[in-house]
Amino acid sequence: MRIVGLVVALTLVAGSVAGMPAQPARADGGEARGYVWASEPAVPDYAPVGGYWFNSARRAVTLHRAGTGRYAVTFAGLGGAGGVAHVVAYGWGNTFCTVVAWKPSGADEVVHVACFGPGGVPADSMFLADYARRTTVAAEYYSALYADNPGAVGPYTPPAAYRSDTFGAPATVERLAAGRYQVLDDTYAAARLELRKQMTVTAVGTTAVHCRLWDEANEGGDPVVGYLVQCTDAGGRPIDAAFTFTFVVGGNLLGDRPAGGYGGDWGRPGVLLPTEPAELWDSSTGLTPVLEWRGAGQYRAVFPGLGAWGGHVRAEAMGFAAGYCTVADWGPVAADLVVIVQCFDIVTSAPADVNLVGVEYTA
Repeated sequence: MRIVGLVVALTLVAGSVAGMPAQPARADGGEARGYVWASEPAVPDYAPVGGYWFNSARRAVTLHRAGTGRYAVTFAGLGGAGGVAHVVAYGWGNTFCTVVAWKPSGADEVVHVACFGPGGVPADSMFLADYARRTTVAAEYYSALYADNPGAVGPYTPPAAYRSDTFGAPATVERLAAGRYQVLDDTYAAARLELRKQMTVTAVGTTAVHCRLWDEANEGGDPVVGYLVQCTDAGGRPIDAAFTFTFVVGGNLLGDRPAGGYGGDWGRPGVLLPTEPAELWDSSTGLTPVLEWRGAGQYRAVFPGLGAWGGHVRAEAMGFAAGYCTVADWGPVAADLVVIVQCFDIVTSAPADVNLVGVEYTA
């Protein structure tokens, strides 16, 4: 099913490449944030499709291909020290992407992305990237950080410019074993009983690394106070790596509550239970999303009442199974939003089920 293809063609004909459309003001938080769908992996320089990008500075977003699998996303007017960036591959193929770096260039913010194919070989790929630098948010709970010291001995607090906490003391990161980390934050503890929590993690670096949510972290049997992150190389072997991690309740993964809506859904549908209501979910409509298993690592998330073209989507894998997920497609079906997610085995790059799959959407 090609949900997005028609609207892409129509938007390009309408002239989104010729000029970036103006964006309406959004009263949903402060500071810098933006997202983009990079839909032309072989084009040297281009503007994204209208409706599939956002810049809180109400200025342009542009994309540049620097080489095979290497890209730079420029958010005009968002330049500043720190913040957090994420990326996920888009499409039906088995590529995956990392954030290489993000830094200001004059008044602009540039997010550098690297994408890979099976075996960790650099490969061109479509992707979805986002960036946020926040001190105040519209979400009820929000925590974002860049775990920049993968080999540190003992717990450490990420640099102040690269973290955002809305509750209590700053987050800490601790290496537990090769490639395995525990992230603790008072924000997670404060929201420990919430069923609306959404999380995302992205590997940071130039090499082919996967980082995924591995499990929840509990202390003394208490409810969740943190999360475990597992990083592996392209062969599935544990490897120390830097990563970004974002947690939110009552908002999108940028910390906003946009008027156009948002939603998140975590679940574990499979052969025995092909369709299930969300286990952890949030939606600006208040309507429960549904997650469906469609065979061989493919999942379909339905967000009632959020049907619209455009916006931004992420997909996650969580659990002991060494898997990763891509956003295969998304778009409206009647009044609902449908997101197709495809997951793969890290070692074989073949389609494979994962323990839990997460899907997040924002207008």
